Amino acid sequence: MFETMQKIAIALMVGAAAVGAVRDWSRDVPSVTADYYTQTRTGGEIEARYTAMGEYDVTYAEYPARDVLIKRYEIWYPSDLAQEDREWPVVVMANGTGVPATRYAPVFRHLASWGFVVIGNEMQNSWSGEASAGALDLLAELNEDPSSPFFQKLDLDNVGSAGHSQGAIGAINAVTGQPNGDSYKALYLASTPSSLYSSTLDWAYDPALIDIPCFMAAGTGLLDAGEAGSPEVAQDAQEVSISPLWSQEENYSLIPAEVPKLRARRTGADHAEMLPWPDGYMTAWFMYWLQGDRTAGRAFFGPEAEVLHNPLWQDIETNL
Repeated sequence: MFETMQKIAIALMVGAAAVGAVRDWSRDVPSVTADYYTQTRTGGEIEARYTAMGEYDVTYAEYPARDVLIKRYEIWYPSDLAQEDREWPVVVMANGTGVPATRYAPVFRHLASWGFVVIGNEMQNSWSGEASAGALDLLAELNEDPSSPFFQKLDLDNVGSAGHSQGAIGAINAVTGQPNGDSYKALYLASTPSSLYSSTLDWAYDPALIDIPCFMAAGTGLLDAGEAGSPEVAQDAQEVSISPLWSQEENYSLIPAEVPKLRARRTGADHAEMLPWPDGYMTAWFMYWLQGDRTAGRAFFGPEAEVLHNPLWQDIETNL
């Protein structure tokens, strides 16, 4: 009985934390300001380069979804898509709790300005990866549809999966648990909920199944990181921090050693800030793995990797 009551208490606190994780979640207001990238602090030349907007103007399109919970798929893409004789890499975004794509559209626009086709949706409960799978299926259909602006313009051999908070679990499960999961080439995760947090909400995921390059980011603020140094202490104290250091260490260790991987925490950022603040390195991560950009790669590779010496990032572990 005590364990049941304790689990209910933790669930209630987790729900409260999720509600507070992103301001004004219950109202249709932006979670990310339109010019967030101009206000974001950076700690290195490469981070600054990819935090800024890219060279492409961006166009928006939307398509209705068959699932009423997903509502619609939204796509941001380079306006020059049809004019340039090339295929364009793809990033599929999974939503955090209460944060559908329309609430962080500037993040999609920013990434698209760097030459990506970025797709999101209005799903409020993304952890299973099903909405991401549907997004990728839609793009595959559009790529074969002569009436589509995306006809034979999508590089479906270079697809990234990304998500924040609950969406980080959705991004993992899109890669590891969905029928088209083997289509992805790189993975970016911001503030992945811990095993303690996610098990309370039945958001199952398994980092041991990740087999593509993975960058895990989190914040050091109280809501993201908490104070407990271990899952046992966190559980005893009924601490409901979302993505503490012990969890990032645990998830990193579970990813197979041969898989390229990096974990780091953004100093001074809390859970909501982890949606926009790390975008420079998220963009660089996908620029390297999906577009072969060597300048972007210098942020992550070798003993002189910029992230290792960036004063805005800490608790870094990598095998790159």
